[in-house]
Amino acid sequence: MNYLTLDASSSTASVCVTRDDELLYEGYLNNGMTHSSFLMPMVEDAMRYTGLDIDQIDVFACVVGPGSFTGVRIGVATVMGLAGEKPCAPVDALEALAAQAVGFD
Repeated sequence: MNYLTLDASSSTASVCVTRDDELLYEGYLNNGMTHSSFLMPMVEDAMRYTGLDIDQIDVFACVVGPGSFTGVRIGVATVMGLAGEKPCAPVDALEALAAQAVGFD
């Protein structure tokens, strides 16, 4: 399954494309809070780089907090607009950070 994940909840916007457990693409842009202007071009870059079409994405996800209220709204609206009838998954930023520590004492 192909996943597209967005994060617009902080000053750094990010886009990630994965296939099952394999990272296909990740991009970051640290330009302040102008995600409404740059998030869609970042998604287009991700699709171009991976050779996938947006129709080939099976699950869409975005960070839903904690973070900037406006950034979260931008991310959620973008994912919902791209997904149509496909599944959308919320990502908690703190849980995602904590998951990186699995296996460490």
